[in-house]
Amino acid sequence: MGPLRFLLNQGVFQKISEGELQEVSPKERLMELLLLRYEVLSEHRTEAEALMRDLKSTPRAWKKHLCYLREDMQGFLAYAGISTAGPLGHVKVLSLTTLYVLGLQKWKDLKTEDTSPLMAFLDKGLTWCDEQMQRYS
Repeated sequence: MGPLRFLLNQGVFQKISEGELQEVSPKERLMELLLLRYEVLSEHRTEAEALMRDLKSTPRAWKKHLCYLREDMQGFLAYAGISTAGPLGHVKVLSLTTLYVLGLQKWKDLKTEDTSPLMAFLDKGLTWCDEQMQRYS
């Protein structure tokens, strides 16, 4: 996961600046970051799909991979200007991680350049997360 993780994170942050993100809502910031991650992931589809196959048969590696994903999603939240402090912050990190993992299946199922099914899924998930956070903030 190490080299692919590095390529994904580097690729995302090379494609966008914090200034660009400040012009949109927090939800749209996260949407942009997630879509960029899937875009970069598409550039490494063969390696990513091999990793996904390997993780299915190796629970210990899957658990370690989830820890890395949580760190990455915490970084996305911070980059988007969203606090991850305290118990509510922990819930935000876990929610975004879960959304990303579920979105991986949508991404994997994409057979064309059309990412609208993935975008719709992420939008629905981020909207739900935003509504929940508003209730508890």
